Amino acid sequence: MTRTAAGPGRLGGGPQGRRLTFLPRGVLLRHNVGGVIGGAVLAIVVLCAVFAPLIAPHDPLAQSLADVGRPPAWMSGGDWNHVLGTDQLGRDLLSRVIYGARISMIVGLGTVVLQTVLGVLAGLYAGYFGGWLDSLLMRFADVWLSIPFLVLALAVMAVLGAGLTNTVLVLGLTGWVTYARVVRGEVLSVREREYVLAAESLGERPVRSMVTHVLPNVTGSIIVVATLQVSHMIIIEASLSFLGLGVQPPQPSWGSMIAQGRDYLYNQWWLSTMPGLALLVTTLGINLLGDSLRDVLDPSLRGRS
Repeated sequence: MTRTAAGPGRLGGGPQGRRLTFLPRGVLLRHNVGGVIGGAVLAIVVLCAVFAPLIAPHDPLAQSLADVGRPPAWMSGGDWNHVLGTDQLGRDLLSRVIYGARISMIVGLGTVVLQTVLGVLAGLYAGYFGGWLDSLLMRFADVWLSIPFLVLALAVMAVLGAGLTNTVLVLGLTGWVTYARVVRGEVLSVREREYVLAAESLGERPVRSMVTHVLPNVTGSIIVVATLQVSHMIIIEASLSFLGLGVQPPQPSWGSMIAQGRDYLYNQWWLSTMPGLALLVTTLGINLLGDSLRDVLDPSLRGRS
């Protein structure tokens, strides 16, 4: 009786074991400074994205010839009506940075959801059933991952055209392989555990077994990969927008704002610096959260610490 109760919890076993270890993991995460900071940063960015119309002091697209190139409020010539200054068209930079968070979150979360669905389905099927389909999927993944992701995205975007919708679709359809490899590796281990084999011997259908016994045990790895991928996708979107193949003006993407301000770096450094700082802080916070989740959800890492 004692051995049966301890086994799943120690090995990250069935759904019951997951529920028993959820509370300690939550406690560990709350005491992880990096995770708390990363979670707070992500929460602030999400709030800015959701409530941008209420938070932003000005219309991000409104132009004012009287306010062209105004510096941040703390500098000489600045105005507290435009805290971070204005751009070359007189648009309020703070408002554009806030609305840029909305673009980044749409791309980051939207692409990760699409990648997760495709990758988890492929990884579950390949790892659980194996056979020729598993071999074919892994060889395809090896070839796919040998191509630099940004180069692949650039090639597809050049064909499909720029825009927010195309950016989400392209990044989502080209980034699922990472999830498939991670999930497959986890499934290969989980499917040989006693409770999975016992369920199969009792006649449980493979699909039900995958959903009820296998999937709950790979959820931790999926969460970690998805969290880290959000920051990666935000950076890729910023890179595409910087090159003119992502979100198009006048939509205030951080990448396009950095690109528009690069010609004014000497006299109006804030045009590129402010969206660049927003991008840096956001991706750093998400990475801190992802690393903390990995430490909390990975028993081997907790054992080393």
